Amino acid sequence: MTALVNDSRFMNAQLRNVVLPNAILFQAMWWSCILDLMILALVLLVLLWSHLLWIIGAQASQNTCSSSNWRAWASAGFKLIVCLLAFAVIGLLSDGLWFLLSGYQPVSLNDGQVQQPVWLLVLWLGFVTTLPTSMVSLIKHAWLWVGFMAVFGPLAYWVGAQYERLHLAEWVIWYLPVQWTLLAWLFRFGFVRNGLLGLELHKQHARS
Repeated sequence: MTALVNDSRFMNAQLRNVVLPNAILFQAMWWSCILDLMILALVLLVLLWSHLLWIIGAQASQNTCSSSNWRAWASAGFKLIVCLLAFAVIGLLSDGLWFLLSGYQPVSLNDGQVQQPVWLLVLWLGFVTTLPTSMVSLIKHAWLWVGFMAVFGPLAYWVGAQYERLHLAEWVIWYLPVQWTLLAWLFRFGFVRNGLLGLELHKQHARS
């Protein structure tokens, strides 16, 4: 019974401190981008990264009793941030390819000027913060993670097109699941290759 109570408290702390804040902030930022509320989206992006850095900093501070442990965790935190930024760049480059191939087309404003898709940059920088927090449990289950990404990745762009944030060529719809399947495997490989799946950032902080 005690073990069940402790597990329940652990799960509640994990949801309260890590998963829910990240998930709520990201969804709010996503809708802000879709609805062209870019100032709000940028504020939420700053909050997403602040939350992630706060988690990393809180865990590192728990290891101050041992300088070697602190250095190891600080190094792991730095590696995590570098990997997430690299993932964002890869995602942006993959989207840039569709723009070059006219699969994506920027929206033209009433005055004839082309609206630059800055919202995609904001979305990618926000999305990568979900990988070690609200979506890390999915990443640990390879096929579940890939299936999730293959469906909901393209869906996000389709919704963006419905709100006229960009135009999608008809042919690109069939290739988006392939793109997101490859990205899902690549992101998971990056986590495994760099030992970040074993980092379990959300579990470590939930015990604090």
